[in-house]
Amino acid sequence: MTVLNSMLVLAAGLNLSSALIALTSLAAFIVIAFYVYRLSLTLEYPTSVPWNISGGLIFIALVLIVRQLTAIWSLASMEVWGEDFWQNLSERFDGGQGLLLKLIIALEIITNTFLIVGSAFLLLLFFKTRDIFPRTFTIIVILQEVFVLLDTIGVSLLFEQFVTEDIPMVLLKSVGRWVVIALMIGYVMRSERSTHTFVYPHSSLMNEEDPDFLADLEEEENKKGAH
Repeated sequence: MTVLNSMLVLAAGLNLSSALIALTSLAAFIVIAFYVYRLSLTLEYPTSVPWNISGGLIFIALVLIVRQLTAIWSLASMEVWGEDFWQNLSERFDGGQGLLLKLIIALEIITNTFLIVGSAFLLLLFFKTRDIFPRTFTIIVILQEVFVLLDTIGVSLLFEQFVTEDIPMVLLKSVGRWVVIALMIGYVMRSERSTHTFVYPHSSLMNEEDPDFLADLEEEENKKGAH
């Protein structure tokens, strides 16, 4: 997700301003993720033993992995890392247009760091079979897609010289993405497999030294084996 292509800015070295924007936003999103990770749904007692990850959840896992790799590549491939990137923008664009372009590019850096942290956080919740995964998945995926769509439309409207597709085509592709997202969210939120897989609360709510707690887990395991 970039505004400028390689023929616009050719620079060498690392741009400290871009790195600072990326690292600051990365740290902020990680702090938020740590806070959210400690949240849990209302604890249901006895705590169920999660089902194994299988069926449609394997597809969800593959999607999350692909999104993570894509997010990393998207940030790394931005043209903002050149040493003279921001200076070249100032020379090429004057006044309000240059300032607006810089703001959009900074927001793109922040958005890409959100994509990276968000996708990594979802993978963590997914493989930990955390109870908050379905809701967190819904919120993060929708936010990610909204940010990407707003960025694409904003650039298309404000900087036509950088646009390779017209807005109707962009919206058409977006509709297809939203259909797939809606199907995934529906499966994660409502399917029986998902409901019985993502059940673990945060560790602070689990007392594994309590004999009753362990007995409940054993009972749940026996029920699962009977089926």
